[in-house]
Amino acid sequence: VRPDGTVEDWAAGIRRSWAVGEIGAQRALEAFVSGGIQRFEGRERFRADQANTAAISPHLRFGELSARAVLHSVRERASAPTFLRRLAWRDLAYWALWRFPHLPSRPFRPWFEAQAWSSDQPALEAWQAGGPGVP
Repeated sequence: VRPDGTVEDWAAGIRRSWAVGEIGAQRALEAFVSGGIQRFEGRERFRADQANTAAISPHLRFGELSARAVLHSVRERASAPTFLRRLAWRDLAYWALWRFPHLPSRPFRPWFEAQAWSSDQPALEAWQAGGPGVP
């Protein structure tokens, strides 16, 4: 609620973009497999002016689609090695976070904890702006 009493609906855009539930998940998967997957495999997937993502991540995350169902649907209809690799990496990342719960806060390889980090703010800003050197 804003100071003037009006209410901002932060979830409105999400509700317009995602149809929650299994039916919405199946529709999103079908739309991707029937149209978007052809563009996903080539350089087209990097174009920001086209809808080139699978748009099924929330459905996978909340169990409305299974990775196996996606795998089956994609293999049945298209050759999509890039997409299938990314699907596998997604599951591998979830497994790694389950198996190694320290990963969000500590490196996988303990010796990286000893890596020194620079606190030189001007050097960081120069590097962020495309200047020479690494802070």
